Amino acid sequence: MSGSGDKTAQVWDAFSGNAVYTYTRHTNEVLALAWSPDNSHVASASDDNTVQIWDTMNGHPYVTYTGHHGFVVAVAWSPDGQYMASGGVDTTVQVWKAIDGALVSKFTGHTAEVEGISWSSDSKRVASASDDKTVQLWQAT
Repeated sequence: MSGSGDKTAQVWDAFSGNAVYTYTRHTNEVLALAWSPDNSHVASASDDNTVQIWDTMNGHPYVTYTGHHGFVVAVAWSPDGQYMASGGVDTTVQVWKAIDGALVSKFTGHTAEVEGISWSSDSKRVASASDDKTVQLWQAT
């Protein structure tokens, strides 16, 4: 899969190199992407301040998360597929339900843009990396 400055995200066939689907519902550059654990959905994060979850085969929108105040540059699914974590220029890490976008937790310990997100294997903790030169660990669920 790939995200682009042309506001699209694409799912590619790894063997043929052909595009399987092009997602076009963002209104600005797509900055980060993450597969769902079962590979049925993609989460795409964008300069339009949203994370959008959509079906990989037909692009059907599933959830749009609008909790960030600024570009969203990092997104990750929990290993159990129930939660999303996202981070961005608003310096926050936000954990929300993948099924409906309901906010679970919002963490504000960084002083600069959050650039990376990763979950623990038990889906209980989130690590975040920031331009403030720190990595922080959060109790997410």
